[in-house]
Amino acid sequence: IGLFFPPTGAGALWLFVFYALVTWGWTALSLPYWAWGAELSEDYAERQRITSLREGGTILGILISALAPVLLGITSHVGQAHLLALLTIGLAGPAVALALIAVPDPKPARGAAPPAGLGDALRLIGGNAPFRRLILAWAVNGLANGLPAALILIVFDKVLHAPDASGPILLVYFAAGVASVPLWLALSVRAGKHRAWTIAMAVSGLAFAFVPSILRTAHPLIWFGVISLFTGAGLGADFTIPPAIQADVVDVDELASGERRAGLYFAAATMAQKAGNALAPGIAFSLLGLVGFSTHGRNGAMQITLLLLLYCGVPSALKIAAAAIMRRFPIDRAAQEDLRAAIAARA
Repeated sequence: IGLFFPPTGAGALWLFVFYALVTWGWTALSLPYWAWGAELSEDYAERQRITSLREGGTILGILISALAPVLLGITSHVGQAHLLALLTIGLAGPAVALALIAVPDPKPARGAAPPAGLGDALRLIGGNAPFRRLILAWAVNGLANGLPAALILIVFDKVLHAPDASGPILLVYFAAGVASVPLWLALSVRAGKHRAWTIAMAVSGLAFAFVPSILRTAHPLIWFGVISLFTGAGLGADFTIPPAIQADVVDVDELASGERRAGLYFAAATMAQKAGNALAPGIAFSLLGLVGFSTHGRNGAMQITLLLLLYCGVPSALKIAAAAIMRRFPIDRAAQEDLRAAIAARA
């Protein structure tokens, strides 16, 4: 309320304080929420179903927030901000209450050891080889996602010369993300989570590689929409599969330590993911500034080439690199079942 309904005369300090509170509050809510989901089930496939429903809802929420102002005919930025705040408050309250009432608490860890200190916990995390591989892929993929997210509006303005087309294309992108969730769920259960995510990142990387080619076609916006179907589907995998893999990685730590430290693992993974997303705009705009790119004036071939390289070339390479990192991930269904059996036998 304080962020979206500021009083008359509120300035930069008001914005900073309430934006910081929203960001801090969301982080404080998200970490136990994600860890809670990881602890609801010990089953390999059921964990994927849980994260698919949860993160699919997240993408659907993004899509609704974009569609609602259009459907209601709200065009002003202030009106759209007010609508977003009301939707968030109206949906979050009942949803949180329902979760607290209806969702069971996780089972207590069997044979838990005394809580480890921060140093011991970090050493255990560092010694968890599957986690190191997952967090590296998560960070690389986060950087790959952050670059086009930071630059897409500029690409539509300076390359496609159709700034008004960005809205419909983004709707296609997020709609594809929502629609792809059942596909990735089925593939994750059938072929394995890390294989499904590897396929998704590879497909997204290849799709980004085709962007320069479509700019030379007669109807680049149509082809851009087609590419957005594939990259949007990749977004569905990026949201839903890594948290389910993370739940399996926590089993490795539980076997080694006797404790379930899902919250600690999700905090570390979230930092890696957000670091990639946060670094992307800084890297992109710093490099564009070095070559004299202008968001308001005209740009030469060198500036446009660098823009496209950062928008699609680098993300394509990063996606392929992240897919390569996850290709031989050691925890599949059989390995996870062996982990759970060993944990049960030791209890």
